[in-house]
Amino acid sequence: MPSTASITKVGLLASTTILQRLSLYPPNEKPAIDAVSFMGFLCTHTFIQSAIILFPDSFSRWGDFLNPPALQNVSGLFLAGAGLIFAGSFLRLYCYRTLGEFFSFQVELVPGHRLVKHGPYAIVRHPSYTGLVVIVLGFIMVNLTEGSLLYQMCGSGLAKVAYALVAGLGIAAGKRAQAEDGILKAEFGKEWEDWARAVRWKLFPGIF
Repeated sequence: MPSTASITKVGLLASTTILQRLSLYPPNEKPAIDAVSFMGFLCTHTFIQSAIILFPDSFSRWGDFLNPPALQNVSGLFLAGAGLIFAGSFLRLYCYRTLGEFFSFQVELVPGHRLVKHGPYAIVRHPSYTGLVVIVLGFIMVNLTEGSLLYQMCGSGLAKVAYALVAGLGIAAGKRAQAEDGILKAEFGKEWEDWARAVRWKLFPGIF
């Protein structure tokens, strides 16, 4: 009989995987092949790890390579990462709902585009990028740290590289946000300038 901790961890692995699928696929267009490939990998990883957690006796002969007891552990870092994925995903989905037909993964305006200034866009100007950075950080904490299948297979080096990539993602998101601001300013002029004065921060309130 699986323990409460095992069931909790599998439930969080499954729910965070579903949320990442919902929040990383574009709402109004077909997903890019790299997004589809990533989700295929993530679903496979989640399925295998969940099987090891729920049926450890079937994998115990692999010894330290898979180490079912380690995978069954629900660490504080895992819970924090899952919380970040929940928060980032719900923020992204809120952005999808707020922008509706105007939301696009491309840096461009759609016909009839209006400047949306309510909801999360009343707090920061590019909240979908905020959500993306938070999701990626949560993904690393859930899937690349001690107690995860990838950690058992690859060690801590992969997580260190991934944390460095988060910094790169933050820089890239900032540059993309700047490009979008330029397009919106050119299209909406004074309306955008008034909004930018009222909503000073691009991604993180009080930081950037």
